[in-house]
Amino acid sequence: MIRPSLISIFALLLAFATLSQAGEAPKLAKLDVATPPLGDISQILKIRATTCTFQLVKPVSKIQVIVDAYPRGGSSIPTQVLETGVNVPTPSTTGTFSLQIADMAHLTLDGGKDEQLYLSAMFQFGNMRAGDEKKILKKTFDITHGVGGGKFDLNLAGSKNKTPLFYMIGSPTSHAFNGISNDVSKLVDANPTATVLVVSIATE
Repeated sequence: MIRPSLISIFALLLAFATLSQAGEAPKLAKLDVATPPLGDISQILKIRATTCTFQLVKPVSKIQVIVDAYPRGGSSIPTQVLETGVNVPTPSTTGTFSLQIADMAHLTLDGGKDEQLYLSAMFQFGNMRAGDEKKILKKTFDITHGVGGGKFDLNLAGSKNKTPLFYMIGSPTSHAFNGISNDVSKLVDANPTATVLVVSIATE
């Protein structure tokens, strides 16, 4: 009589804990962002690349990386342009994400057109890897006259239970950018003539 009762109580507590964590943005213990060094061949090929490594506070078995694009004009409504994720058999805390963006006007890939960019993403979490490739129009994100960027503050709250990692800012007309690391909306509003990419993670 006692054992089933204890099991039931434990099951209820476990279910409550699971529900309380569901939908929460993942917490970061460490975040590093790097770009290719000066003189890298990617600069000749007009490829913009950023690599991000992170460590979570708690291990998870399922995680996604989402890339959102904010158009020019300070719009707070993004368009999701890319998503990749993994399920690992053993929960992990460490991940690496690499995003490369090629200007099709300089480097034609997979039949791309001048008004397009080619996005290539690779993601490793634990011992599993995933990737995605996509062509997008330059009106969605434009690197014609340069790209700025940086990492967000640790554990910055994002939208829809996502934790932002880093951002890239592109413009068809200017090299001047305003970098803001503590608020996604303020970053977008501070660059009304530019397009903005925000890379985030989400867990289930």
